Amino acid sequence: MRLNRYIARSGLSSRRGADRLIFERKIEVNNEIMENPAYRVEEGDIVKYKGEIIKPVEKMVYFLLNKPRGVVTTVSDPFYEETIVDFIKTSKRIFPVGRLDK
Repeated sequence: MRLNRYIARSGLSSRRGADRLIFERKIEVNNEIMENPAYRVEEGDIVKYKGEIIKPVEKMVYFLLNKPRGVVTTVSDPFYEETIVDFIKTSKRIFPVGRLDK
């Protein structure tokens, strides 16, 4: 798995955000700073961010929800009071998909 995808699957950031972390030299693989987002992470490699080991989530969980009227499908939006994540109570990181309109 490519390093940027590995980081994104760990929930640390999006894939583009993972690219930024790599270019900012904040990611270590096997105790060496890694600057290549295309690096292939192999089994046994140790990936760290700020000294903490990160691992991707192995099992994905999907929620299907009929969006209530007046609610936007996003994690946060300063222009609306309620977002779709307000309706799903979980400690996991949520990635809403679907129509953004109200």
